[in-house]
Amino acid sequence: MQVMSRDGSYWSENTFSLPPGEEGAVSLDYPSRYLEKLYSEQPSDLALMAKFGSCGKEGLAMISGWSAAQLNEPDVLVVLINSARSSTFISGRYAEDWGRPSACEAITEGRRTAYDTRCEIKFENKLNAIKIMRRRYDRMLRPEIITLWKH
Repeated sequence: MQVMSRDGSYWSENTFSLPPGEEGAVSLDYPSRYLEKLYSEQPSDLALMAKFGSCGKEGLAMISGWSAAQLNEPDVLVVLINSARSSTFISGRYAEDWGRPSACEAITEGRRTAYDTRCEIKFENKLNAIKIMRRRYDRMLRPEIITLWKH
């Protein structure tokens, strides 16, 4: 699991083993000597990414949030992106159909070293993938598709 702050001042990576037979949300103990800094950040200013599986056969895991209070299914999935100053859009795949893309919002306040764009997408049970689309100088860049995994 990787954690990075929006301003780029914090980055870490840890490896975890899930408890055997565990279903649904799992709370992880995240050891760090910088917990005071992590808890002083707004949860929406921390990007969390997890991969599961053995090396070379990894998938992307869905992470609800940094604090235990966020473990309940959120209404909105927040995705932080380094847009390289492009216009950015997000779309979700619900079951088999892609939803209509919506524009993401450029972050204008504070340091934006790691992430400069914030996307929101309605988080429903059928959401199984997100697509990030970027347009720069009237040219569409290759879209990034992230498959969501729910344990």
